[in-house]
Amino acid sequence: MNEKRKFIRFDIPLCVKFQPSTEATEFCVGVTRNFSRAGLNFESHYFEHEPENTFELKVEIPQQNTFVSVMGDIVWKRRNEAKCITGIKIKAMDNEAKWDILDCGYIRWVDTVRSKHSKAKAHY
Repeated sequence: MNEKRKFIRFDIPLCVKFQPSTEATEFCVGVTRNFSRAGLNFESHYFEHEPENTFELKVEIPQQNTFVSVMGDIVWKRRNEAKCITGIKIKAMDNEAKWDILDCGYIRWVDTVRSKHSKAKAHY
């Protein structure tokens, strides 16, 4: 299977906040499933925006207890009865915040690889 993505996606759960529509006064919440230099996807219980629309959401910056604004294009959306999973191509985001998130994802990824390597060594 050919992978179309240019950048590695890190599995990193971050809180996201978004408004479900222009008339809504309260934010909805969700959680990222993965994050890369070019995009992210997240799951939520409710999401009415459609693909090919530009969308703004707030993404939590790890270990800082703050959120950063992310503008992106909705690339795809999948829904079942329990949740909606949405893929976003990032158009605009503070670079420092993006690198903070990617650094956190990279550290988690390295820890996972080391753990798997240690377990594999133990079996020999």
